[in-house]
Amino acid sequence: MSELSPIQQIAAVLLASGKTARDVAKEIDVTPETISHWRKITSFQALINDLKWEALNSARDEMQALTSKAVSTLKDVMQNGKTDTARLNAAEIVLAHVGMTDPGTGLWGWGID
Repeated sequence: MSELSPIQQIAAVLLASGKTARDVAKEIDVTPETISHWRKITSFQALINDLKWEALNSARDEMQALTSKAVSTLKDVMQNGKTDTARLNAAEIVLAHVGMTDPGTGLWGWGID
């Protein structure tokens, strides 16, 4: 990353965040052609890819952290839902996610020797 200038590093961060090259060029006061040229630099593209990878990992970690809350919510709806439809929908979601609604998963006989 040290071979990139500070302005290139800023551009990479902005591009990795989803901004268009045209918007980034305008924001950092360069031409869109400059951004296009920078995209051909291996270390510039590598930085963008690294930043995207970090964002993806962060999002996945956040989703995994919500898993137990999601399970608790489904459990609560199944047990305390105000309508039969709400309870049934929650039960179907649970069964689908553990593979019990698809005979092709082989889980229909799960645990039977």
